[in-house]
Formats: sequence, C-alpha cells, structure tokens
Amino acid sequence: MTAKSDFIVATVRYVKRDEKRDPSEKPYILHYAAPKGFPQNNFTIEPVHNIKIHDLRTADISYEDHGITFASINSNNMHPQDFDDDDWIERVYLPELHRSVCKALGAQDITIFDWMLRKRSKSFPKRENEEENVDDHQPSLSAHIGRFIFPSVDPVVYHTSLMSW
Repeated sequence: MTAKSDFIVATVRYVKRDEKRDPSEKPYILHYAAPKGFPQNNFTIEPVHNIKIHDLRTADISYEDHGITFASINSNNMHPQDFDDDDWIERVYLPELHRSVCKALGAQDITIFDWMLRKRSKSFPKRENEEENVDDHQPSLSAHIGRFIFPSVDPVVYHTSLMSW
C-alpha cells in the first residue's frame, strides 16, 4: 500500500501577454459578445506542465505569517441548486460568508463586492457561436487572481489567488 501524497501534479494554464499588443495595455477579456472586429481578449493562455499542487487546507499556515487563511462556512442547509438564485446568494450565502471570514480573520467587518457565480454551460469549456452567454460566466480554466483593497494600508492593493469549491 502506498502512502497518500500531500500534493498532486497537474498542468496549470497561465495568462501570457500577446506580443502583438501594446505592453502598456492591461490584459482584458470580455464576458459578452465582442463587437465585430474587436478582440474578445488581448492575451493567450500558456499551459505549464508538472506543477506540484499542495493541499493547503492541511498546512500549518496563518494569516499573520503567510497572508492567507481558511474559513469554515456553515453549509448544512445549502444545496447546489440554491446557487441558481441570486437573491438567495445575497440573502443567505453572502452573509454566512461574511460571518465566517470575519471570524477567521478576527475582523469586525469586511466588504463583499462584485461577486460572480461561475457555472458550466452545456458547451463548456467552449462557447457555441450562437449561444446566449450574457448572464452565464463559465468556470475559469486558468490561474487567476482576485483583488482585495485594504484601506488601513492604503494605497497598497493586495492580490490573492482565489479558489472555489
């Protein structure tokens, strides 16, 4: 019997700047149909192979020492179909997320803003040309970051990797 490894090896897709674009232009992707002749994004994706991915949930890390922590959320009465309802997300899920993150950080308050639910469409990972996609955001297939602004250390903007369950 082999021992359980504390990591997996995978291919991770990263954004690579499109060399044809102006280097001062911020990378972008449009989450809606682009006007005719306008690029949907201005970057390419480059896979990097044989990346070791460790399960940080079992690591001995703290927010104070590492700038990251994990928060437990009470999901006993949450079901996947609940997340089809934006009102439920704002009324039930986001307040529970707020409570659990405040508790994990020892914070009095946090602000949750600009949240986005990503769900697979039938055509995932590609979109069909005629597919309506205005309200549906596909899961991300590439490494990406979220932006968090901390007023107490203004004007520093911190970026952190985001994972979803």
